[in-house]
Amino acid sequence: MSETLVDDVKPENTDVLQTIIDFLPSGITLFDPDLQMIACNEQLKQLLNFPPELFKNGMPTMYELAIFNARRGDYGPGDHEILAQQVLERARNMEPHVYERTRPDGTVLEIRGTPLPDGRGFVTIYTDITERKRAEQEAKRTATYLDTVLNSLPQGVTVMDEQLNLVLWNERFLDVLELPQELMRTGVRLEDVIRYNAKRGDYGAVDPEKKVQEVVDLALRFEPHRMERTRPQGQTIDVEGRTMQIDGKVAGFITTYTDITERKQAGLYEQFRSHTLEMLASGQPLPAILDTIARGMEQLNPAMLCSVLLLDSEGRHLEIGAAPSLPDFYSTALSGTEIGMGVCSSGTAAFTGKRVIVNDIATHPFWADYKELAASAGLSACWSQPIHSSSGQVLGTLAIYHRQPRSPSEYDLSIMEQSAHLASIAIERSAAAEKIHTSEALYRLLTEDTADVVWKTDGDLRFTYISPADERLRGYRADEVLGSHALEMFTEEGAAVVTEMMRKRMIAEKNGEQTGFVIFEAQHRCKDGRVIWGEVLSKPERDAQGAITGYHGITREITERKQMQDQVKQLAFYDTLTNLPNRRLLNDRLAQAMAASSRSGCYGALIFLDLDKFKPLNDTHGHAVGDLLLSEAGDRLTGCVRETDTVARFGGDEFVVILRDLTPDKATSISQARIVAEKIRSALSEPYRLPIRHEGQSDDVIEHRCTASIGVSMFINHEASQDDILKWADKAMYQAKEAGRNSIWFYDLQT
Repeated sequence: MSETLVDDVKPENTDVLQTIIDFLPSGITLFDPDLQMIACNEQLKQLLNFPPELFKNGMPTMYELAIFNARRGDYGPGDHEILAQQVLERARNMEPHVYERTRPDGTVLEIRGTPLPDGRGFVTIYTDITERKRAEQEAKRTATYLDTVLNSLPQGVTVMDEQLNLVLWNERFLDVLELPQELMRTGVRLEDVIRYNAKRGDYGAVDPEKKVQEVVDLALRFEPHRMERTRPQGQTIDVEGRTMQIDGKVAGFITTYTDITERKQAGLYEQFRSHTLEMLASGQPLPAILDTIARGMEQLNPAMLCSVLLLDSEGRHLEIGAAPSLPDFYSTALSGTEIGMGVCSSGTAAFTGKRVIVNDIATHPFWADYKELAASAGLSACWSQPIHSSSGQVLGTLAIYHRQPRSPSEYDLSIMEQSAHLASIAIERSAAAEKIHTSEALYRLLTEDTADVVWKTDGDLRFTYISPADERLRGYRADEVLGSHALEMFTEEGAAVVTEMMRKRMIAEKNGEQTGFVIFEAQHRCKDGRVIWGEVLSKPERDAQGAITGYHGITREITERKQMQDQVKQLAFYDTLTNLPNRRLLNDRLAQAMAASSRSGCYGALIFLDLDKFKPLNDTHGHAVGDLLLSEAGDRLTGCVRETDTVARFGGDEFVVILRDLTPDKATSISQARIVAEKIRSALSEPYRLPIRHEGQSDDVIEHRCTASIGVSMFINHEASQDDILKWADKAMYQAKEAGRNSIWFYDLQT
């Protein structure tokens, strides 16, 4: 050892010092002020891979070590002598230092140097931190993966510690709750977010601090929870919180925020659409139907106010058809408005026949003459959709108002179009009914020149008179009809209706009941082979004793009315896109299948399926292409089952298949259901080739793969309700989706 360093160390203690150094876990060097190594340990030689030759003449100098390291590349590329001198220059400064050095073999060393008192040299500690650095890099990579996963999720996610500090969140959380970036800073607390939401009215008219305390008190219980929250703009958020535990102790909450607005609105729309179609089918008056449409739109989004305006008989002025939530003074002021370009939203839409979107009434030129009226009514945005007849004629407009400036989403536009179509059916049906009513009045006034067929028969139902209208209606001259039997006028189905009506009449007459007018509908044959529908009003003629001697009556054509009724029935019970049974008819078919199971003792199966990766297709190519895929999926499903089975569209991209009359043996029935489910899964997973149409250009064809997650529940007799059967299959479907999708799961009653 150097005298300058060990003057105060007795010779017998130098071995003790070396022994202490040798037992330290890190590499150690001691250098004197002349850069002569005084001591080092074996750990240093191993860490830096120094050969014994460096130490054969005793302790090497700093220069000898530096030039050795430079030559073998420890300091990187460059002139070896220069690199070694740079090391010596830094060492002569005798300043404390800490740095990391990566050796050519990948070993990472942490090097800490500290000068000894009175400038008598310095000590350096070399620690192998390779594993620590690798762990840090792995942790950093894991954190990057976590951040990528979190920000790829469709749900908002927050992680909160036991002190209710938000320690982690993703961008979707800010999007779903429309929170500003500046609010979400390091150290933000749950109460900060609640206070912000309360102040902007997300919870209604509440005291912000009381709301904060209420939520904080609930959160501190750390109980799992799930709830739906509807924001003032109509957005519905599904909020689900789960406790987070570390070493068996509660360490905070993980909460997800899912925007289910469109899903909720789709369910509500299906309900109000079905109700509207039922009203149409039952012949409810037009004002009541239009009011139902307007209120149904408002239920979809509480922030909406809806109105339906109708064009007058001249097609020049708008009249209020329904406006349940608009102020009376506003509706009165708009009633009678003459349509034209730039006449607010509805006047322009009715004039052009095209949708008009005004996001801000206060600044839009179409509302220059009406913005003060709108401001008085508290209205700031208006979107107007023209209502077209089946021939393309504008019948009126459907308008959506908002109290804040707002742009419509794709879903908003879709709902407007569908609701305007419902209004169109109602308006046309009302007009047709009015025409029929007017015709009926004329029937009572007209005789020979009436459009209705006036006829008489004898007691054997052979014609004794028929008016010329029959020739105009069916093509038969009177001389071709007189003397023929009345049943020859009808189709086979129509003749069956008449025969059954006559049978009931004869039974009533035998029982002493004198029957009068009867009205029935039946199909009639035409000379050219056509089939038309006729409404027949028939009354018996009697002699003095009351015995029937013949019949007379009127037949009027109702083919158009029947077609409209069939159209309404189709809309009420079948999905307009796929022509499959809708939810309403599905419930009826499921009830029939359960009843059949009760009679036969055979199992049935309900298959609930959801298309995987359907939403990206809509997002990328639009709803029109998505509709093409849904329609083809419906066709593929129908091709996988028997005619006695039912394929229904449940809503969105969800379908339901009912398999009835399987076998009395459960295991065999499950096997049969599995075969059909696999056939469906395979059929739906085949690629779809979907055309994308461009106006004025040739069509493009895209190929899309869209698998399905399938859940199956079995049923027999009436051991479970319809709701339970659907719920079980739905649960199994979600198990299939969570298991990786494109798979089949059966609901197990034991779970």
